[in-house]
Amino acid sequence: SFDHGDFLSVSEQALSNGVFVMCLHVAAMWWYHGYTRDHLLARHVTSIYLERPISEVRSGEPIVVFLETGPWTRRLEFRAGPLAGRLPFGHLAQLGAVHIDEGRGEVLDRAALELITSEHLHLASQAVLSVEGAAKAAFVGHYQVPQLVQDDPDGAYQWWINLPPRLQRPLRWRGSSAFRNFGVAALAMGVGSVVLWLPAGAQPLPSIFGRKTVVPSH
Repeated sequence: SFDHGDFLSVSEQALSNGVFVMCLHVAAMWWYHGYTRDHLLARHVTSIYLERPISEVRSGEPIVVFLETGPWTRRLEFRAGPLAGRLPFGHLAQLGAVHIDEGRGEVLDRAALELITSEHLHLASQAVLSVEGAAKAAFVGHYQVPQLVQDDPDGAYQWWINLPPRLQRPLRWRGSSAFRNFGVAALAMGVGSVVLWLPAGAQPLPSIFGRKTVVPSH
């Protein structure tokens, strides 16, 4: 007869289960890495420019802005005055929905940038202009660019905006910083998964992870 209990020892079964869980962990991290990369590309502004100078925009006409982020180009229409419940474009930048890196970029028209990020205008509409082959050339899959026209009737976004600047800082990380921190976190999680699934005694662990040995009383 075949004894299934003796096929693998307890330590070997634990190690086998650990390898399986580690493979699932690697697969999940690989998928999330790709999603995070596409998301960071979609928020990092490589170029932002006006369709025509503001001085040439007539009263009642929208101010048209082209926003380039990675392989995507958005056509944004701004209209005068704040709109109740509509999140201003400047708040989107403050929350990290778009990342305008003024430190590494060059601002050619400071007044225009301050105007579209102020509360004197509201974002009326967005259209994504597709460039054939651009996403494929950037090795982007079927990622859908997020909508920047956001309403905030419940004040959820405003709650984030009211947080202290130190807590808001991670929302405005550059893509390189976000990837570096993500890589360190993923590596730490992977090492932790391996260590926690090692057989007892194979690796000395802090007492918080140790198993208690119960000695039967006589």
